[in-house]
Amino acid sequence: MLDHRCLNDVEGLSVPTLENVARWLWHRLAPRITGLDRITVCRGREGQREGTTYRGGVS
Repeated sequence: MLDHRCLNDVEGLSVPTLENVARWLWHRLAPRITGLDRITVCRGREGQREGTTYRGGVS
C-alpha cells in the first residue's frame, strides 16, 4: 500500500509524520503478527537519522 505512493494520498495518512506512519502500520500489522510489541520507523541518512517507536497505544 505504501510502495511508490505519495504518503499524503494513502487513506489514513493525510499527515504522514513518523509518529502517524508508525501508528498506521501498527493498526494494520498487530492483528496479523502475534507478539508484536512495537514498531519503529526511521528516516534519513547516516548522521541525520530520526525516528520514533510506537508501542500499541503508547508512543
